[in-house]
Amino acid sequence: MFKKENLPAVLLIAIGIACVSLIIFGSITRETVEEFDLATENDPFLGKEEAPVEIVNFSDFKCPWCKKWEQEVLPQIQSDYINEGEAKVVFKHLPFLAEDSMTGALAGEAIYQQKPDLFWKYIELMFKNQKNGHNEKWITHDFLMDLAKKELPGLDYELLSKDIAEQTYLDEVDADKRVAINSNATSTPAIFINGKRIKDAFDYDEIQKAIEAE
Repeated sequence: MFKKENLPAVLLIAIGIACVSLIIFGSITRETVEEFDLATENDPFLGKEEAPVEIVNFSDFKCPWCKKWEQEVLPQIQSDYINEGEAKVVFKHLPFLAEDSMTGALAGEAIYQQKPDLFWKYIELMFKNQKNGHNEKWITHDFLMDLAKKELPGLDYELLSKDIAEQTYLDEVDADKRVAINSNATSTPAIFINGKRIKDAFDYDEIQKAIEAE
C-alpha cells in the first residue's frame, strides 16, 4: 500500500530512472563524430590562411566524381564561404585508381613547389582534360609537359620534366596517402571539415551545416 511518507523515496527513484534513461537514450541517439588531424601545414589551399573553417579534399585526377566535385561543389563553397574569408579548401592527393594517377599527383606537387599560384590552375586543367574510364592511361609525361608549356607559363619546364621523371616529390604524395589511410578515407572525393568527415561530398546542405557549426 502506498503511504504519504514514502513519497520522497518514490520521487528519488523516479528521478534516478529518468536520469539513467536519458543517459542511455542519449548514448544511443547521439552520433559520435571522430575528428582527425589531417596535417595540412604544407599543403596547397584556396582562400585565406587564417580562415576559421578548413575543408580538406582528398582527390584523384582520374576520378570522375572528383571532377564533378571540383566543377560543381567547390564553386558554391568558394562563393558562399571562401570569398567571405570564412573557409579555405585544402587539396590532398589520394592517387589510387591507376598507375598514372600517381604521375598526375607527382606533377601537381612539382608545380606547387615551383609556383604555388599555378597549382589550382593545374587542377582545373587536369579535370577539364580528364578521359573517360580508369583503364585508359592518359596522364603521361608527354601529356603533362605539353599541358604545362601551353597553359602554365612561368614554370621551369626542364625542372618540371626532371621532377616528374625522377619522382622528386614522392614522399610528399605518399604522406598525403598515409593521412588518408589514418583518417579512414578510402575513396575520392573524401571531404573533411575541420577534421570531421562529411558523409556525402555532394550534399551541399550537409556541407553548409558542418561549416556553420564550426
